[in-house]
Amino acid sequence: MDRYVLYRFLRVPLILAQLLLSIILSTAPVSAGTSQTPYLLPWQAGQTYECIQGNNSVADHRGIEAYAWDFPMPTGTLILAARAGTVTMVKDDSNIAGFNITYASDANYVVINHGDGTQALYLHIMKDGALVHVGEQVAQGQPIARSGDTGWTSGPHLHFVVEHASSTDHLTQSISVSFRDVNDWGGIPQPGRWYTSQNFLHPPTPSLPPLIYSHRITPIQAIAISTEGAKQDYDIPYGHFFKEANGRGGQGITGYIVTDDYHIPFWTKFPSLGGVAMLGYPIGDRFTFDGFVVQPFQKAVLQWNPATKSFAFLNVLD
Repeated sequence: MDRYVLYRFLRVPLILAQLLLSIILSTAPVSAGTSQTPYLLPWQAGQTYECIQGNNSVADHRGIEAYAWDFPMPTGTLILAARAGTVTMVKDDSNIAGFNITYASDANYVVINHGDGTQALYLHIMKDGALVHVGEQVAQGQPIARSGDTGWTSGPHLHFVVEHASSTDHLTQSISVSFRDVNDWGGIPQPGRWYTSQNFLHPPTPSLPPLIYSHRITPIQAIAISTEGAKQDYDIPYGHFFKEANGRGGQGITGYIVTDDYHIPFWTKFPSLGGVAMLGYPIGDRFTFDGFVVQPFQKAVLQWNPATKSFAFLNVLD
């Protein structure tokens, strides 16, 4: 067998193996490398917490809050600055909480401006839990608050989000960012996964009060019993969320999104390319393969060509 024939013979399994590996290890194609982002997870190095709501999640991370995360942790857990900046807003006078939007204004928080048009919101901190004051310059890793269970919440957790900076509003349009200490998915925490911080404490360490536990339902329970959490698929901002091919028979809250993010219209073109009938359900998120952005479905893999601004079916056999 000459080298050309051998190459043609081996190319099919090699491409399929590479494609399968890319799906398993897929990351957001336009995310900055984790070494380039200035953010670290906002708790002490070595501590591990689960992400139970991520970007565009089913409960309430939509619209201006589309790029937020929720990390359940005991009340009183030390929260560290994910990035250096200036404290612009502090509220820690509330001791009220409930799983209803009417409690939204009762949430305590700290806001840190990063000096580049962005700010970070650390939400639901405990009453008297702020460890910084307005105007204070803080370093990455510096203790800024104690986590809590205030405002619109289903249990003790930290809600973290980076937003467009504002001098008056603590809640503005969220921005997609990544973390240096999240090693997969382009540095973007995903629901149902556990993450260990590498954000080393910037001393001194303040004393912590006794822990207080909530008896309300957990955030994961809240998602499961929500109207959309019970659906197999549903609309999200600029796209659609599918659970049908999540590997669990469509059960649970995990799945894959088809979106128009970053001006690549996977969702807009999905119907004209045949929709579910032709392509099947998504079996992975979009990722970069051979320099092109692709997304795998049950029956085909779509490839975006930026030069022609059109989609093609990825040829995995040749």
